[in-house]
Amino acid sequence: MSLAAQGLAFAAFIAFFAAASFWPMSANILKQLDNSIYLQEHHRAILQMEGLKSWVSSIRTDSTPYGYLPGVVSGVLALSAASAVIRGRWLFAALAAAFFVVPWGVWGHRLPLSPYALTLLALAAFAFHAPLSKRWIIVGSVLTIIGAPLIFGVVHDVSKGLFPGSAERYLIVNSAQFTVGMEEMVEAKLDQAQQNGSATISRDDRYATQYVAAQMSALNGNALSAAAALSGIDQYADLMNPFDRERIDAIRNYATEAGALGQKQQERVASDITAQTSASYVLILLGVISAVAVPLVNMISASVHRRGRRVSSMVQELEGIAAIPKSPPDTFGTSATRGRPTSMIMGERAITAIAVRLRFYCRWMAVLAGLSALLAAASYWIWVPDPSLNLAFNFISLPNDAIGFANDLKLDVRIDEQAGAISLWWYAFIGLSLALIIIATRKSRTLGLAGTAIFLLLLGLNAIRLPDHSRYQLPVSAFPPAVRASIHQAAISARKSDVGIQFVPEKFELRGTASLNGVTDPPQVSGDAAEMGAPSASYILAQIAYLEDNAADTATSLNRVEFDKSLRPRVHLVKLEAMKEWLSAKGVEVGPTWFSNSSISFARLATKASLGLSIALLLLSSLLGIAIWIAYRRAGRIQTLMEERERLA
Repeated sequence: MSLAAQGLAFAAFIAFFAAASFWPMSANILKQLDNSIYLQEHHRAILQMEGLKSWVSSIRTDSTPYGYLPGVVSGVLALSAASAVIRGRWLFAALAAAFFVVPWGVWGHRLPLSPYALTLLALAAFAFHAPLSKRWIIVGSVLTIIGAPLIFGVVHDVSKGLFPGSAERYLIVNSAQFTVGMEEMVEAKLDQAQQNGSATISRDDRYATQYVAAQMSALNGNALSAAAALSGIDQYADLMNPFDRERIDAIRNYATEAGALGQKQQERVASDITAQTSASYVLILLGVISAVAVPLVNMISASVHRRGRRVSSMVQELEGIAAIPKSPPDTFGTSATRGRPTSMIMGERAITAIAVRLRFYCRWMAVLAGLSALLAAASYWIWVPDPSLNLAFNFISLPNDAIGFANDLKLDVRIDEQAGAISLWWYAFIGLSLALIIIATRKSRTLGLAGTAIFLLLLGLNAIRLPDHSRYQLPVSAFPPAVRASIHQAAISARKSDVGIQFVPEKFELRGTASLNGVTDPPQVSGDAAEMGAPSASYILAQIAYLEDNAADTATSLNRVEFDKSLRPRVHLVKLEAMKEWLSAKGVEVGPTWFSNSSISFARLATKASLGLSIALLLLSSLLGIAIWIAYRRAGRIQTLMEERERLA
């Protein structure tokens, strides 16, 4: 029956994976576009705009990875399979391994987690079942964690060698840098080229231009422009790879659901979505039925096992009684074998049972009290100050492109080597914790489970905790008025939103000229501040005003902070969120921003949840303390009655 339960558990995962794969994604969300414009690098000229920042990445194009929901299900399956290996549930582990070995590329998809999941299963089998001493377990765990990047790199290279695929280099531009109407400028280049009779636009270039314009329109929320950009794009089907085709289909679904392609197409998409949703619900129902059947089968199996043990125990007891020689008849109120009153024997049994119960209560009271203290400390560790107070940070963080500016002015920059980096000691701590968990699990699964829960709790809290300092930082006093003037000059120069874009179709180039409040030429900035981007300069000014409790200047500078790669580190995003939340608490309006308050809101929610759970566990621990006191008093009364009985006897 254990094998049946494992098979049902795997069937439940398969049903959930299929449901996640069939689940229709809302066309209005456009998650497939990843909030970015993708264009093959050899078409770079189409996006030649002054001030536009982009990066290049190699992307596999022969197949598309499964989406977010199938990825989550496969990740949970990998962790469950590792747990099955640890507990010795080999059928489930073997089925999961077979799932990750399936060549998904045959269906045009791929599961990037597969090689890493198989590696995890192999490591779990070796760590928990190989005949290793404690010393080798500790050494192996620490070395595995420290060498994890190397291990993952080797696994990645080996998987690419075994399952090669075609990849192309793509130019990636975040959509936050584009403004409404820019897609029309891109398409205008083709129209001007056709009017001028230019022969410089090839068929490949025409497809790429339409592709870029469609992405821009969709990400800007213009369904009609997206539909117009997609018109006739199917004639370039031979130029599309699976990666581009999936993005084009997502844009087409978006335009169709918005009604830009006509009512009939909209109804057809709606019916397809309904059919996919119905199929997903059926698969989810099958998965839930299989998942519910697993514990029922386990309960029946455990019940049969317990009954078998009871029958065996009774048989052994009867055989032992048959082997004992016959004793004299029992007298009233006494035991025939010991000659002691039955009440004394029952009293001893009651005291023994109470002692077992006391040990159980004490153990769980200590566990609950320890968890309560741990959660209370965690709530303090991840505590987020009140949004109305400017206490989220105490130093000015410098983005990477501002380091040269600070060094040129000979500012005393404080360097924190540990900020934003994972030290060797942190790897060693994780490796040692993993080793202790393995050793504890080999002795007791309960102890190993408790250690794993505490370890995951600490890792989760460390991920939730908001960073308040960066690698390069300065106090507010390090910014005198002259330095602030240079930073302000850099902040107002050549902002992307003030750039007017001009196209030269014949040369297939896009050029830009700065326009600041009607002034064509931007003000000249000093050489010290020229290397620092406008977003970073505005970000520094916003921090200074925040720490000086100047809401108006903070809002002005924060509204100037545009998307920039140097502000992508988490510490900068958190500070931007904190300043925005502080302004909202003070009733100061802030314009639309490219960052959100999700990190701070989640950290504040986690703080309240940790504190509430800590109080609840403390109350449960107190109740167990009362139960211990009651049981102790009862055992004392029984002991007193037994002593009086012995004196009377």
